Amino acid sequence: MGVSAAIAVVGAATVASQNENARLQRKDAKKEVQRQESMLAAEQADIAEQEQKDIAMKANSEAIRRQRAIRGKKQGRDSTILTSPLGTTGATDTGTKTLLGS
Repeated sequence: MGVSAAIAVVGAATVASQNENARLQRKDAKKEVQRQESMLAAEQADIAEQEQKDIAMKANSEAIRRQRAIRGKKQGRDSTILTSPLGTTGATDTGTKTLLGS
């Protein structure tokens, strides 16, 4: 084998080695892109889940606020009723005319 043949073999080996290195770099880059996409998808899922929790918490607090308002209104209404649910229990005078009833 001559010197030129040896140089050709070394050159071919170098090119093959460079091609293999380039292939490995592309493979590693592809894995890194997939890893980053996976992390992004997980982060977006976490954000969506947190938004759903926030919406549920707001709805729950709004329902509690409405219930408290209704309860407060009921208490106010109950405290102004002076008769029992059965009506007045004492004798009532209905024979006297009033200005409005004349």
